[in-house]
Amino acid sequence: MATSNAAAREKDQMMADELISEEQARGIGVALEKVFAPNEERGPRVPSELISCLEKAPSNFDQEPRSPQPSQETQTALSDLRQSGSGSPGSNAGGAQRQRPASGTSKAAAFLAQQAAEPETTQSGSNNPAVSSEARPPMSWSDWAAAMYSWTWKPLIRPPREIYNLSDLGRMQFVFRGRAFARTDVNIQNGKGQRLSCSHFRQVKQTQIIPQHCVVYLHGSSSSRLEAFDVLPVLLPAGLSVFCLDLSGSGQSEGEFISLGYHEEQDLRVALAHLRGDANVKSVAIWGRSMGATAAVMRAAEDEALACCVLDSPFTDLRMAIVEYIQNSAARVPTFAIDAVVQLARSEVQARAGFDIFDVAAIKFAEKATCPALFAVASDDSFVLPHHTQELHNRWGGERQLRFFEGGHNGRRPKWFLDEAAVYLCRRLEDWKPAEAISEKEKQRALLEAEEARRRTYWL
Repeated sequence: MATSNAAAREKDQMMADELISEEQARGIGVALEKVFAPNEERGPRVPSELISCLEKAPSNFDQEPRSPQPSQETQTALSDLRQSGSGSPGSNAGGAQRQRPASGTSKAAAFLAQQAAEPETTQSGSNNPAVSSEARPPMSWSDWAAAMYSWTWKPLIRPPREIYNLSDLGRMQFVFRGRAFARTDVNIQNGKGQRLSCSHFRQVKQTQIIPQHCVVYLHGSSSSRLEAFDVLPVLLPAGLSVFCLDLSGSGQSEGEFISLGYHEEQDLRVALAHLRGDANVKSVAIWGRSMGATAAVMRAAEDEALACCVLDSPFTDLRMAIVEYIQNSAARVPTFAIDAVVQLARSEVQARAGFDIFDVAAIKFAEKATCPALFAVASDDSFVLPHHTQELHNRWGGERQLRFFEGGHNGRRPKWFLDEAAVYLCRRLEDWKPAEAISEKEKQRALLEAEEARRRTYWL
């Protein structure tokens, strides 16, 4: 009986050390296997493997641009066009004008409808027969350029928006590895007056928030703050809080368009200002992926108070990324026509979203950044080629490291990298000091160390 009582007392003491008792956890109504609410559409939860479960939590890495789908009106117009039997400009020897599609349908829309309505026979043996060239309405180069221009600008500034409910973010209070955490949802405004939906995951003790270092997670294109669930399992146990947000034009935040880093950098600026006004936030670092990583590079060039950055698959220059994507796509675009397509897309993006795609060039900002940075990229990334990350790493103005792995642009990152990134963030955040607290001698030493570290390239 004495042994039993001693064991019970030891258990009670351990529970007290773990910040929350079993009774309190039960009172909150949170069981370990139900830390985050399940979502049938995003895959099953595995209660016995919480870390694995969280690594498979809500996330959307489907950042590949998609061609606009033709409307019913467009398909009707296409049918009318075929029935009219109109020929190409080259076939009209008498100079008669080619008949325009009915209902004022644009040439680009008619072309896109043609592609959707008449798929070619695949090698696997589709039931849809190949359509002969005689049955297809001939298309001039101007028609082709218009269709390509529409195909190009829409994925840039209006890719599919990830739709989700607040319930997908899980419970407001939960227990993870014996510690209590709370999620606070907050709305902030960016410089354009748009509402940004944010969530802050923090450790609590007896419902009181514990002061911690904070990591701001920035998602990629066509994604949302749910993407942060991939890093929560390694950052929360490391004693770091995690602040994630839907960047403007994404998720539940306001905004009609995204900008692949241009306006998102200003969203980040507002988020950092919000966190620095919080007495429970010690210092701040950034973990960004793709579009989020590009925005982080641009902000780091202006913000000397960042402790460090983890930059996963940023791109050096948006124009270059677009050109490379078109060249590597199945569209078989003639090389001489790519520049014309890019210029058309540039003009449409400027008119609709208010920025120049040529200004989204993180490579121009990298050498101005002084904080330490851990770069990472998948060696088999065919969407944003690995040389983008390599070049940004080489140009970075502060201490830098580079890691390679496999998994493509949209794949899940390996556990070893997530663990290493968490350790990297912890060390840098702990070592960070505000500028006013650093002596001149320490500043000089730090500059020399950063310069020496910058010369070295770390490979894995």
